Amino acid sequence: MKTYKFTDEAISHIAKALQVALLTGTDITDNLRNIVMAESDEGQLALSPDYAENFDKNIQTMLDGVDGLKGQNESSKKDEIIKINLSGLTPAPISFGDDS
Repeated sequence: MKTYKFTDEAISHIAKALQVALLTGTDITDNLRNIVMAESDEGQLALSPDYAENFDKNIQTMLDGVDGLKGQNESSKKDEIIKINLSGLTPAPISFGDDS
């Protein structure tokens, strides 16, 4: 059986995949299954160039989407007063432990 070690870039990418999973609430195993590796000239496992390029584009797309949402929220913020009518409520008795 042939064995391989990861390149530093591959290790860094696995860390990024974990960060993306944490930030997006996705399962890390799904992110890891999508990684495409190729054997480097030095006999290590490296990221496939096409995969690395697509991953970076996807991250940039997500960041652009966040920036767009942030801009929408800032432009739609208004000073708003919320009124809550509590006059019909009766307070419940408070118990501080066993009275027996």
